[in-house]
Amino acid sequence: MGYVATNDAAFNAQLINFNSKLGVYDTQFGLTNGVNSYVANSAADSAYFNYILTNCVQNESRYHDWVSYKTLARKDSVNTVLGAPPAILPSIVNPGAVASGIEDRFRTLCQRIKAHGIYTANIGLDLGIEVSQSEQDMVAAKPALSIKIVARHPHIDWKKGGFTALDLNGTDDATGNYVY
Repeated sequence: MGYVATNDAAFNAQLINFNSKLGVYDTQFGLTNGVNSYVANSAADSAYFNYILTNCVQNESRYHDWVSYKTLARKDSVNTVLGAPPAILPSIVNPGAVASGIEDRFRTLCQRIKAHGIYTANIGLDLGIEVSQSEQDMVAAKPALSIKIVARHPHIDWKKGGFTALDLNGTDDATGNYVY
């Protein structure tokens, strides 16, 4: 399919970019079909995912503030005057719920666009569903790793090859082992 961001914040940014530009291509790719408008459905998915992610981020930071305040109220010395409670965030307007499977619908729509005869890599780059050569090199990079046991602990060595970090992600195969 091309590139779909795995990180939630990056996927959210990808959806926002995609939907901000999708209207330019809707008639070229036949995405507005009477009642079933792929553009409108994709925009609704993007708005709702942004709503969910924004709430997650804001409420996570507020959760820690409120837990600290609760702990202070419950366990601090007797007769200590509590300060003001953490600020309550204003409500974020719910744009309207959508069905689950936002990423699957996004992938399906991207596949439909890419299968169209007038699709070009430049359109894909504009929509954020293709990666440039430099980004592709970063995505495809697979460093050579060596693992040895040092003082009964695994030690992973790897050659940086111009990179500053290593992100290990594995998938569980049918045998219960992780495949990297």
